[in-house]
Amino acid sequence: MTVIINPSSSAISLIARQVAQGASGPDTDIVHAVLSQISLEDFELQDQQAWVKILNSLLDVTRVRRPGIANVRVNQEANLSSDGSSARSSLEIVSDDYPFLVDSFKMVLDTLGVTCYAIVHPVLSVERNAEGALTAVPGPVKESVVWMEIERQSAETAENLIAAIRSTLEDVKVSVADWQQMRERML
Repeated sequence: MTVIINPSSSAISLIARQVAQGASGPDTDIVHAVLSQISLEDFELQDQQAWVKILNSLLDVTRVRRPGIANVRVNQEANLSSDGSSARSSLEIVSDDYPFLVDSFKMVLDTLGVTCYAIVHPVLSVERNAEGALTAVPGPVKESVVWMEIERQSAETAENLIAAIRSTLEDVKVSVADWQQMRERML
């Protein structure tokens, strides 16, 4: 059974305050929106400092996004321990919300032989200005935010992974765009 965390809990409030120290406006709203959609099981996979790093990284990748264009990156810094080492990277994706995204991304990782340790996938309602800058949460547009903790990537494997994710996003977009027509033809 998945238990959704109450965003007013003391642990969430503490993390949100730490992240909010460097954030403003919609950033704070994103932190609360993300944390309110995480299961207790997923929340407990990371310690407090790790969540602060993860959320700061997600804020960075979420702040500006052009309509229809996904932000995709492999982040080597979000998972660093205090001694500067890590055996893991983060795959961070912000895109229009479509069905089947997480399963599609997991298939990409499986195909490339990349191990995934944890996934956070909130869907946020946002508003963006003409330049793509985030102006409000909640807003009229649904966006999918995906954070995956994956095995450490080299610069080359990170580039290949990003290209594969972008290609998969295009495939999902095409599949979702005409599924109703396909269904009608089959019937």
